[in-house]
Amino acid sequence: MAKEVVSGVGSQSKRTDQNPSKQAMRYYAGGKYGEGKATLEQQQGAPMAGKVPTAKPQQTKPSIFSQLTPITAPTERPNEAPEVGMPFGEGPGPTEVGLNIASGRPDNPRKQDLQRLTQYLPMIENAANQEGAPITLNNFVKYLRSL
Repeated sequence: MAKEVVSGVGSQSKRTDQNPSKQAMRYYAGGKYGEGKATLEQQQGAPMAGKVPTAKPQQTKPSIFSQLTPITAPTERPNEAPEVGMPFGEGPGPTEVGLNIASGRPDNPRKQDLQRLTQYLPMIENAANQEGAPITLNNFVKYLRSL
């Protein structure tokens, strides 16, 4: 707990109205009649502690730039051709690495999953043809055929 600052005498005196061990009293307006005065009197009777030292905020999220590899860094994939994913050169082309040839961007993962489901189309069709199969399953089979 902080020690109380006491004024000296004469040239040794210092201001005590700015005592760092206490918070300043505050008047809170907006209450019922007489509450503001009562609050001030209460603050005089039991002064609040001074400023509590706060810890420095810790950096919780690393900077995005700290995760980037510099362009001058040596390759992290020495056994991979530089043209991988390109429509020319060595290595797999764009379709083999999951890129859309038209846009050069990766295909939607949902679309990729649906395209993988087409290999199970005979089993899904069989289930859709069973008695009592929901209409939504038939619609799903139609959708898979359209891919």
